[in-house]
Amino acid sequence: MKIIPQKIDSYFGIAGVSGSKNDFMTTVSIDFIANKYISEEYLIQRMEKGGTIAFMTSTAGNGWEKDENKNVYLSMIEAKGWEDTVAAINQTGLQYLPGTLGYPFSKLAMNYYTVYLQKVFAAKGIRVNSVLPGSTSTGMKDEFEAMAGGEAGLLSHCGYAGRLATSEEMAGPIVFLNSQLATYASGVLMEVDYGNTAEERAGIRPIEQPISLEAIIQMLKQKMK
Repeated sequence: MKIIPQKIDSYFGIAGVSGSKNDFMTTVSIDFIANKYISEEYLIQRMEKGGTIAFMTSTAGNGWEKDENKNVYLSMIEAKGWEDTVAAINQTGLQYLPGTLGYPFSKLAMNYYTVYLQKVFAAKGIRVNSVLPGSTSTGMKDEFEAMAGGEAGLLSHCGYAGRLATSEEMAGPIVFLNSQLATYASGVLMEVDYGNTAEERAGIRPIEQPISLEAIIQMLKQKMK
């Protein structure tokens, strides 16, 4: 039996599923609620000044700062404990969506959560950052390719690289953020997608997958009438 250490110096929140093989709540539980629970139940008690947290989120969560998304997931962010977080999601009705939508929902929430944690963790000298990968070649490549509508859809998030990133190319940035090379970096959402998001934000490149959680909820309500 593994025991959680009483003192934790560095935490990497990198677990995740695509949602293509899971329902919505299972996907959100793995991709978001687990990191939230670990942070609020364990890390805050067992980390001291100088501690570091780095989450692996995603550019699939771009648009996290928009009110149309925050208005939906903020109650989940602010909920206390696992059960209250689940209850907050159930109140939105999103739990009936397919698992593939649980992935971007979780990443929207995780990107905001990285900033949300600053008030508690950064104030104690514990840095919290995230890496937002673009399309990457992992064991879930086929799942993400299907979700993107084919290889071209997946490659559309790779900027001028014109290829999928390797796992090693994502490992380097997340290790950097938790290292002594980044001691003044906290609240960073590091987009590692070869400039794709930067160009979208600048209006140079069209946004490929804009997400509006409020619009999704309105669509669900229409279907239920």
